[in-house]
Amino acid sequence: MIGALLSGDILEHTNKDNSTFRNLTCYCDGDCPDNMINSSCLTRPGGYCFTAIVPNEVTKRNEFIYGCMPPRQSGGWLMCLPKNITCCDIEDYCNQNVTIEIPTINNESTHDTVYTVPIIITVILCFILLVVIFPLLIYRKRATLCVESFSSRDERTSQSLGPERVLTRLKQRSIADEIQLENVIGRGNYGHIFLGCWRNEKVAVKVFREEEKAFWEYETDVYQTVLLPHENILGYIASDISGSQMFLITEYYENGSLYDLLSNDIIETDQLQLLAFSLMLGLSHLHKEIVGNPGKPGIAHRNIKSKNILVKNNAQCCLADFGLAVKYHSNESGIQAKGDMQVGAARYMAPEVLTKTLNQEIFEEYKQADMYAVSLVLWEMAHRCRILNTDTKAIIFNDYALPYYDQVPEDPSIDVMRTVVCDQGLRPIISASWQENNILSTISKVMEECWKPNPAARLTALRAKKTIQRLDGDLIDSSMEIV
Repeated sequence: MIGALLSGDILEHTNKDNSTFRNLTCYCDGDCPDNMINSSCLTRPGGYCFTAIVPNEVTKRNEFIYGCMPPRQSGGWLMCLPKNITCCDIEDYCNQNVTIEIPTINNESTHDTVYTVPIIITVILCFILLVVIFPLLIYRKRATLCVESFSSRDERTSQSLGPERVLTRLKQRSIADEIQLENVIGRGNYGHIFLGCWRNEKVAVKVFREEEKAFWEYETDVYQTVLLPHENILGYIASDISGSQMFLITEYYENGSLYDLLSNDIIETDQLQLLAFSLMLGLSHLHKEIVGNPGKPGIAHRNIKSKNILVKNNAQCCLADFGLAVKYHSNESGIQAKGDMQVGAARYMAPEVLTKTLNQEIFEEYKQADMYAVSLVLWEMAHRCRILNTDTKAIIFNDYALPYYDQVPEDPSIDVMRTVVCDQGLRPIISASWQENNILSTISKVMEECWKPNPAARLTALRAKKTIQRLDGDLIDSSMEIV
């Protein structure tokens, strides 16, 4: 079934980079998944247990946290590089008794060195300056002698994924000048998206114009959110400026968007289950606020549609395009947002967005609007699924269609969608044949629970994830759980 296929895919992928392929049980304290109580957590195959030191802003002291790291290919190895974290994978609970020594300086033993070494170095540098460098400076006074280099991608990834936030510093005329832009592969809310080549690797480059700089800065800030990196969220590489253009560089997936996949191919029910489950994994992580230091704000996407969901090489979904996202941290005042309430595609707008009744001061309402949009994406997937009619033994499938394709024009206005969704209370049609299949029947129920007119009655992303997860016992395997 889908669980067995999924485990096999991840087995093969993980073994490429890890000598050990198994699930570790780790001691968990201060960084437990899904805000569970301190106890233990289970890594994905090839993952690590970790012990880390983080500063406590209240007590002004360093504290130890313990938990699970993802496998190497998901950034775990890079997250283990900083000096204030130690990782292990030799046995279960290997991190429970690990401590990290904080180096101290012996003032008495280093007293002489502190004053003597700088004097010696100064004398040597003055001699070199007079004898060697000074004539060279005169000869090449118009030349630039120092070029600042930028950190490699691995170093940037290590910084952005580390337990403490270290903002990436990229100099102009660095990575932007090394990227060769090829053809346009899409368009976001602000800027075209190009296929690019950087150091013989394909990347996706979202190019913003000068007048869109504020949106480039905002989306970059969202991608650089601490603890945001996740297997089902588009991988961020860097941001840079080249002349009057701003680049936002991310990972590139050859399969394109979910819209591309559904437009060109019929999917099977096990594909539907994997696509839906991985989508809910990414969205539940995005929505979740992690309280702590470091912590993660809750983030609502606000523009979920099939064109903003990419399909990775392992057939899982990942969320992309965060230009309209809102961030919320319970210990901070206000919600960080760009633009008006009615943003994104009108076809996917929730009823409360269409009627402008969404309370912009309550973060939960943004998440509830996301769940309505997700329900329409699930309908797109199910509508394109191939099933067997139990009576006639015939294979049934549909041509690709957008939600409400039979009720609104191709590019509907907000007024048209408000009439259909709010005034008439219509929703996409759920085929009776879907009830004959366990997977399609369950996905249909999730849809209906997520597109209810009352936002508070809709499923959360976490509840939808668990509902789909229960479809197949194999899916409970920790290889799909994100720690």
